[in-house]
Formats: sequence, structure tokens, C-alpha cells
Amino acid sequence: MLIRNVNHAKKESFDPRRMWIPIILKYIFIQHLFLHCVESKDVEKIKVTICTTATTCGECIQLPECAWCKQEQSISERCVPKENLDHCRKEDVINPQHSTFIPESDPSLNNGENSNNDKPETAQLKPTRVKLRLRKDSPLKFKITFMQAEDYPVDLYYLMDFTFSMTKHKERVVEAIENIAQIMKNITKNVQLGFGSFVDKVAMPFVDMVSESLQNPCYKSDMSCARPYGFKNHLPLTGDTIKFKETVASASLSANLDDPEGGFDALMQATVCRKSIGWKKISRKIILFATASKSHSAGDGKLAGIVKPNDAKCYLNKEGYYTMSMSQDYPSVEQLNNQLSRNKVIVVFAVLKSVAHEYERLSELLEGAVIGVLENDSSNIVDLLREQYRKIRSIVELKSNAPDHIEIKFSSNCKEENKCEDVEVGSSIEFEVEVKATSCPSDPSEWNQTVFISPVGLNEFVQVDIELICQCDCEKPEFEERNSSRCSNLGAYKCGVCYCGDNRFGRECECTGNDLIKQEKLDQCKKGKSNRVCSGQGYCLCGQCTCPQQKDKNIFGTFCECDDYSCARDEEGKICGGEKRGMCCESQCVCRAGWSGSWCECSTDNSTCIAPGNQESNLICSGHGTCKCGQCICTSTDKARYGGQYCQDCPTCVGRCEEFKACVQCKAFQTSILSNEECNNCEFEIVKVETLDASSKDKRRCVFKDEDKCTFNFCYSYLSNNQLLVEVQEKRDCPREIPMAKIVGGIAGTVFVIGLLTILLFRIFVHVKDKWEFQQYQKALEKEKWAHDKNPLYKDPKQTFKNPMYRRNEDDINESDERYVFQ
Repeated sequence: MLIRNVNHAKKESFDPRRMWIPIILKYIFIQHLFLHCVESKDVEKIKVTICTTATTCGECIQLPECAWCKQEQSISERCVPKENLDHCRKEDVINPQHSTFIPESDPSLNNGENSNNDKPETAQLKPTRVKLRLRKDSPLKFKITFMQAEDYPVDLYYLMDFTFSMTKHKERVVEAIENIAQIMKNITKNVQLGFGSFVDKVAMPFVDMVSESLQNPCYKSDMSCARPYGFKNHLPLTGDTIKFKETVASASLSANLDDPEGGFDALMQATVCRKSIGWKKISRKIILFATASKSHSAGDGKLAGIVKPNDAKCYLNKEGYYTMSMSQDYPSVEQLNNQLSRNKVIVVFAVLKSVAHEYERLSELLEGAVIGVLENDSSNIVDLLREQYRKIRSIVELKSNAPDHIEIKFSSNCKEENKCEDVEVGSSIEFEVEVKATSCPSDPSEWNQTVFISPVGLNEFVQVDIELICQCDCEKPEFEERNSSRCSNLGAYKCGVCYCGDNRFGRECECTGNDLIKQEKLDQCKKGKSNRVCSGQGYCLCGQCTCPQQKDKNIFGTFCECDDYSCARDEEGKICGGEKRGMCCESQCVCRAGWSGSWCECSTDNSTCIAPGNQESNLICSGHGTCKCGQCICTSTDKARYGGQYCQDCPTCVGRCEEFKACVQCKAFQTSILSNEECNNCEFEIVKVETLDASSKDKRRCVFKDEDKCTFNFCYSYLSNNQLLVEVQEKRDCPREIPMAKIVGGIAGTVFVIGLLTILLFRIFVHVKDKWEFQQYQKALEKEKWAHDKNPLYKDPKQTFKNPMYRRNEDDINESDERYVFQ
């Protein structure tokens, strides 16, 4: 893996205390502003305030919405929002842009120093290299394409538990080696096989240390076993399958005391000993880990007095034995995961069902690891390898080694943003990568980073060279002016700002005093509890604010808090309504006497809200509203809603409709409950019309229902002589009478007829069905044939017996003398 380290020499003038404000405090301050400034018109104020927190060019360009002005002449604000740079010449604006550059593909990045069998065309990731220039919090995006290559090299290392409990497993593996080799060759023509085994640390309580047991751990069972050992690399990776089979078959099993084995030691050595094992640089590296027991982990070595932690390094001798088994403890799960991830090795756990749960939990902690359950006699080893390799090859998951201050996000059209499943050979997948710098490290040497994005289990990667834009070029030592005349020859001039020496301060280092005096003078230039010197619009000259004078912009006030550009303008383009109405201070309008409002647009005079004729009573808005900006704002309630220029109208009020209702009924329709005398006392006359017209604003329409549930309409208005006029629509709207008796009778008759027909049809159906069943019975009787036979239990009461002693001449025999008959 090619890693490029870029070291920056420390700059003599670099002072972290002066150059950088603590990031945490700055973000707390920014968050506080956003919580309290939620109105859209305050967004511009937020931007201005954020930018003014930066005191140097480097701090300014770390704010993505800000830019720096290094113009030599007096400038009130150096760091301002990008859209507010009208006061600065274009050549003096520092606003570096982030960029993406993808050079031509470099095969050496993904293939490196490969063996003769490695081919550059097997590279599956494109592009191989990307260069980025990043500003803080300004993300950049680029795309990565992964294409599943055919005949991609595969290195399969068979790591087996060689304790006596794995006897059947070893026999099955020897029988299935040819099938295993054939399966891998069907998947890819470029395959290597290797073999290693493990037992445990040769120490109590892991191994019986009796001399007889050390020579032959299986002596109690009258069998021959090899001496115990930690791990042995029997056969480095090779393409010779015959040699692989012979090596596995000739290797002898061993035995230990406790149930857990030394599998973690073996897994670590098989991973980190790249040369001894023979791992290719570009290949899919797989360790098939077969065991019937649990594995010891970090800390278990203390039982044997082995307390030195595992250092995750290779210790294999020429014979392939692990030499530090008795000197170092077992590795931890974290160490295994780091080394497996770093060396791009994937582990396939082939274990018995009794320990499958333990290794399922372990596989979740190891990057890319998978698990398969073996049968008790390991008869499914071939199928297990085929299935697990298919699963490994069909999953593409991208990961990066980005540091904490670099944030990388992935997106794709798969279920997970950085992971795709069921990827077939020859298919192409596209990932979108978003890179963002979340902060600028305090150490300048970390401003250039090399990040690698790679698929899990594959030693291919995209090299991302990142240059963080954390400092302006004019801040570098080669561009600064030391003892500059612009700084009274007492300070360094950088990016348009003077950096004064000891006991000097001021815009041009013109003031003398230590830090306490300097702070006291600066506090004198702050208004109230504000932490902004001269409101951020001027500069403090030895305790007094000096406001800059610029073209088309006027800044004034004791603390330079007022100007003629930072407040919103009205429709006529005037700020705060013009000089006669108010002025702009601290980005808010301060109105003069007689005016109010956000832009001093409202007059405080209420005379325009008093209706003509009510001048003497001074009744504002007819008593039904408030006067704002010389106009009535009418009140609305559930019972009344007022309107009009002086809130004199109330379309929703009850009015006199209820008052006129009884008289209208009496005079127009004679349906009122009023007596004749009361009806004659109605003081107004009515006018009947065919169609009621209530479109005039002066007319008020009334709608009621009488005792006959008929709707009648009328409207009233006032003539010019204040005489009441009531117009009534001559026809009432009455509902038609419903013939309830006919409806009820019809429904009852219909129900009766339907019921009768239903009963009749049911009886007909029953009759027909019974008749048909009887006919079927008769037909069955006719077809029946009765059989005649004798009862085998019946005996005839008459029986005939011959006398065996009786002899007569045949001529004298007659029929009557032939037998005696007994009854």
C-alpha cells in the first residue's frame, strides 16, 4: 500500500494562540445565534456575525460562507460574507475554491509489486487516484466504479484444528481435496492452496507436560500422535493440488488438555506472515478456519504465566513453527480485526454446530468474516466452501481509513449506502463518494492527507490525496512583510493586517501598552456587553473607535454602530424611511419621534383612524379595532367580525333581523303568533317583491323558517331620510308533503308479497325434490337382484343310513328294502 506523507516545516511566525480560536467555543457561539435568529430577515445578520468572529485570514477561509479582503486601505471588515465584497477590489479578495482532479489511471496503485501471475487488467476499481482541495465544511463528490472481474486470483489457506477430535474431519478433507481444487478452478483459473494447523501453547494447563504425554499425547488410547505445538505452516500457498493433498494426508494429529484451542495464535500468524504463507499482493485472500472447539483469546495466557501482550508480528521459523507461542499471550479480537482488515484477509469459519454460536458472535466483530456449520463427520466441507465463497464474492463493501477530521460518506442504489450484494461476475456498480473536512488540525503537517478507499477483503484501493485549505497564501512566511512601514515599523504585515510586536497594539501598531492595557483600551471600544470592537465596523485607536469612510457607504456613531447600508430598504429604496424618519444602528432601525415600525414606516398619529363625525369623541376605529401605521386593524370574535375603513361594518352581526321577523310573518304571510292588534302596531311597511335583491351593501338580508318549516327571505335597509325599508320575497320555500301512509302501505304490501312468494317457491322446491328422490328409490328397487342360497347351518330332519352288515341277493332287492329309514 502506497502512503504518501507530506511534512511541513514549522513556521517561525506561527503562533497557535494568535492564529486559531478554539473550534468548540466558536461552534457554541454559532449555534446560539441560530437558535435565537430564526426569522428569514435575520439570516443575513447571522452570516455577518459568523464572519466577524474570524480575526485572521486562515480562520476566515475555514468558514465556507465567508471570504477575506486584504486590501491595503482602511477596511472596517476583513472577513465578510461572500456576497458582501463590493467594497473590496477583486484582486484583493481571498476566497479559495475547492476542486477535484482525477489523473489518468495508475495501474501500479492497485497492482504494485505483484507476482508473475498478477495482471494489471484484474483491477476492479476505477479511478485509482483522486486529488482533492477542500475547504472546511465544503464537501466534494466524485464517483467510483467497481466491476467484478473474471478469473480474479484467489489464495485459499486451509487452517485446521489438529487436535485428536478432528480425526474424521481430516480424513474427509483428504478425500475431498480434489473436489475442493476443482471447485476453486471452476470459479477462477488463478488459484493457490496452502495448509496450516494448530494445537495450543505447550504449557500447563493447556497441554499435559508429562514427558510421555509430550512425546505422544495419545498414549492412553494406544495411538500415535505428534508432539503438541502452537501453529505450524505445513505448506505455503501453491498451485500444486497433488502436493497439497499429500501434505494434508501426511500431517499427524496431536492433542491437548483443555477444550479451547490456540486458534487465535494461528489465525494471527497466518495473516501477518505474508511472505511465509505466500499471499499475493493482488488476490482474494481467504483463510478457511476449521475447528470443533472454542479458541483461547487475550488474557488466557496468564493461566500459564504468559503475560506479555501479543504484538501482532510474524514469528515463523524455517520449519514453519510459531516461535513466540510460549512468550506472548493470545491476540485479542481487536488485534485480529485490525490485521485482517489491514492485510485484506477474509476468514471463513467452518465449525461444528456445538460451537457455532460462539463463532457467529466472533464473525460479527471481524471485518468480512463469514461462518458455515460442518456436519459431525465434515461430509459437507465441499458444499460449505462453495456456498461461503459465493457469498464472499457477491458482496462489495467499501470502507476508508479516513482520520477523524475527514468525513467520507458513500451512496449507491443498493440497500446499504456502501454495500452491494448479489454482484455477478462482469457486472458494474457505481458508488458516489462525498468527502468533507470537518475541521482543520492545529498541526500544519496534517493539512495534507492520503486516504485509501478499498473493498472489504480485496487489496485494491482508490488513493485520495486531500489538501486542506486551512491557511491563506499571504500568511506564509515568504509573503509577510516584517517590520513593515504599514505597521509603524513595529510589526509584521500579512493579508492586509498588522501583527504587532510586544507591548504594541492598534491598527498600525501605533498604541503602546502591555496586554492588560491593551485589553482595557479594547473594552473601551465595545458598546455595552458586546464583544465586538467598534461594532465590527471600525477599528479601535488607543481606546477610541475610528469609523472608516468609504465610497457610497457612511459609518458613524461613538462605537461605529450606525451605517446606511446594513438595514433593509422600503419599497422606495430608502433605509429606515429616510433621514427624517430614522437611522440604521446595529442593523436595526432607530425611529425618530412620531414614527415606529421595523423600517420606521408607521406614523404614531391616530387621527387617520377616527371616522368622520367622531372627531369630538376621538373614538378610534369605531371602538372595534386598533390603529397601526395610520390604518385600522379590526377585531374579530366568534360573535362579530368587523370591517371597513373605520371598522364600522359588521357583516356577521345579528342586526335587526330577529326584531323584524314576527312582523314580516304577520303582514306578509299571516303565519305569525302575533295578534291582529300587535300586527297593526308594527311601525314599518313592507314591500313584496317577486325576487329579492340583496346585492347592495346597504341592505341586510334575513332568512328564517316558520312553524310550517317554510323558508322566507326579507332584507331591510335605510333610505336617505333614515326611513326603514323592508322588502319581502312574496313566495315561501315550503317542503312538499310526504304521503307517509302510501309509503308505509306499499312497503308492507311488498314485504308480504315477497314473503308469500318465498314460502310458495320453497314448498314447490321441497315437493319436487321429494318426488325426484322417491323416483330414484323406485328405480333402485327395480334394479336390485335377490340371490337364493341355502343356509349352511340348516340340517334336514330326515336322514338315511345303510346297514353295513345286511347282505341280500341282488335280484331280491327291491326298492323298499334298500334302507332303513329313521326319523
